[in-house]
Amino acid sequence: MGIFRKRRDADSIRDQYEKHGYFDLNSNELNKFIKLLSEEDDAVSPKLTNLSPGEGDRNIRLLPPANQKSIYLKVIDKFILSQQAQLEPEEQLVKNGYFDMTKQIAFNFMKFLGKEGIRLPPISPLAVDGIEMVRFNPHSDQIEKIKQALEKFKNPLQLIKLKRILRKKPMNWNLLQILQLLIRLKRKMLHLLMKHLLRI
Repeated sequence: MGIFRKRRDADSIRDQYEKHGYFDLNSNELNKFIKLLSEEDDAVSPKLTNLSPGEGDRNIRLLPPANQKSIYLKVIDKFILSQQAQLEPEEQLVKNGYFDMTKQIAFNFMKFLGKEGIRLPPISPLAVDGIEMVRFNPHSDQIEKIKQALEKFKNPLQLIKLKRILRKKPMNWNLLQILQLLIRLKRKMLHLLMKHLLRI
């Protein structure tokens, strides 16, 4: 059925709505969306249409009145942010190809990228419910570098500590000492240590 255009993830409901005047949700998403909508304006209610089962899990189409577009766009942005808030920036990057940060954290991250000599990816401002955000949308050839930079940015102290430990060249450590070190370090740093240990 050509008229049914399926969306792929939470944020594309905005694109779907702007292009076609409707958007599709599953029942769980619908409940969350209606809650956000009623918080914004309890007098607003969209027309709902059930799609055929063949349309996948997002089988409820919302067709908002044309004169309420600004309200719906605002609530869609809130909905997208609420979905994003459940993911860490690097998880957002892997899942969506972009990630969002609050303005202050984004500013610090941009400075960090400059210090690391990493090219700044395309960014755009995003304001939802009075919170100023910045969306980072790296090019495909930047994604891996940006992902590693996010890890370093979030765990600078662990990295400094790890570098100091690695400088000692623990060639004579026994298994118990290595295990004790592994337990002390955050799980995200383990792969760096293991790579080093495999080289010695």
